[in-house]
Amino acid sequence: MIIAGIDEAGRGCCLGSMVVACVWLERERLPLLGELGARDSKQLSPARREAVFGALMGAGMGCAVRFATPEEIDRENLNRLHFKKVVSLIGESGAGVTFVDAPVPPRGLDKYRRELAQATGRKVYPLNRADERIPVVAAASVVAKVVRDRMIAYLRASLGDFGSGYPSDPATRAWLSAHREAAVERKVLRTKWNLARA
Repeated sequence: MIIAGIDEAGRGCCLGSMVVACVWLERERLPLLGELGARDSKQLSPARREAVFGALMGAGMGCAVRFATPEEIDRENLNRLHFKKVVSLIGESGAGVTFVDAPVPPRGLDKYRRELAQATGRKVYPLNRADERIPVVAAASVVAKVVRDRMIAYLRASLGDFGSGYPSDPATRAWLSAHREAAVERKVLRTKWNLARA
């Protein structure tokens, strides 16, 4: 049986895309994830994340990503958009069982599980903090974070250093104050954010 894990990076960002990643492999190969160093990406340094990412990609397991662009996020409810990306990834993976780092509070997990199961026809287990608890979700966490970090590095090369891209980052707020129009022109800014405070 194929087991998959799904996680995202960039939820809540105001610059750059949200990245939703899925990693899948045969159940008997699951111990390999620990051997390769798959852990919640927040617990790994950038250099270590890159090393684990390379090891995962070299191990022959399935991997796919979906991007939610700033324009998409502005047009649609973020939770519904995330749901669509998750459903798409579950379909691509062909996994019999999928674990998802759930973007809903504990009281909403059962409803979220039912909706995903109905939309995919598969067994789906959404969990809070799944990236800390389930190795295959931790692997997806690493993939999502590395892909987003690389995307942000590319954007910085053309737009200048804007920090992390999150509105809580003083460097991002300062950059937006000076370069808001450039970000809108490049279509990398979530325009629905209240940027008056930036």
